[in-house]
Amino acid sequence: MFRPVAETDLQDWHALRSQPEVMQWTKKGVIDPDLETTRESMSRFLPPETSNSFQFFVEERKAAGEREQTSSGQASGGTVIGSV
Repeated sequence: MFRPVAETDLQDWHALRSQPEVMQWTKKGVIDPDLETTRESMSRFLPPETSNSFQFFVEERKAAGEREQTSSGQASGGTVIGSV
């Protein structure tokens, strides 16, 4: 599923950006050493930075019975597995 980027995606985004086999295809070319580096990278996909562009994360959805509740009471849909 494609959806807008959210601040709550930081852990999933960091998991992707910590994999050399993923990062070799990016402009940066090397992994993010820590969450703060990933947070800086992800900030360009969040408002107000997105007023002139579109960026979406690709989410692998969990089955309905496997979804977890977030702190807001909403079901967590899945895991971020990429961006477009």
